[in-house]
Amino acid sequence: MDLKKLAEKSLYALVSGDWELVPEDLLSYLKDEVGGDPINDPVATALALIRVGLSPEKAAALLDWRKFEDLCLRGFQLSGMKALKGIRFSFDSRRYEIDILGTLNKLILSADCKMWSKGTSPKVYKLREAAMKQLERTKLLVRVLKTTKIEGIEVRRGESLVIPVIVTWLDFNERFSDGVPIIPLYALPNFLDNIWNIVNEISSLRVDYRIKIMK
Repeated sequence: MDLKKLAEKSLYALVSGDWELVPEDLLSYLKDEVGGDPINDPVATALALIRVGLSPEKAAALLDWRKFEDLCLRGFQLSGMKALKGIRFSFDSRRYEIDILGTLNKLILSADCKMWSKGTSPKVYKLREAAMKQLERTKLLVRVLKTTKIEGIEVRRGESLVIPVIVTWLDFNERFSDGVPIIPLYALPNFLDNIWNIVNEISSLRVDYRIKIMK
């Protein structure tokens, strides 16, 4: 039996943590791919299962939303970006958080990570709501960075283009909402490759500084 079929038959055992029920061939593959015990790294395990053909929707069963943020962070890094998770800041006595901030040359992505599933496919108004909120959070972050020290980020002289984005686990066939890109995680490299071709079509903020991710 090939690894894809083994993964599909073993999904319940993988999700429930019944590792003694996972076939040795699949377990050996996961250990090699993860570089250790798969139970300790569900993010790497989910990626390894996708590589053998398990659907992203099924692989997502191994992850909670915080692990999905870890997966997005790894996706940003594999795409060549320096990235930081969980950027918290205050503005007018209110607390805000950006899930992931990624930087590459003059580009800064401000990402909200949404682990939506097909079974709870968001309506158009939900996509629009998430996009609008992310745009507003990003506008506030841009202002705060000029005046306030944020852990893990160093502000330097220069210019940057800041783009708010929604990163999803699955593809919902929606590419933009009010100018905010909606990017399935697997499509992030292609998005970065083509960003300068669509920059005039998306919501973006030009700033008179650059940032360096220190972590």
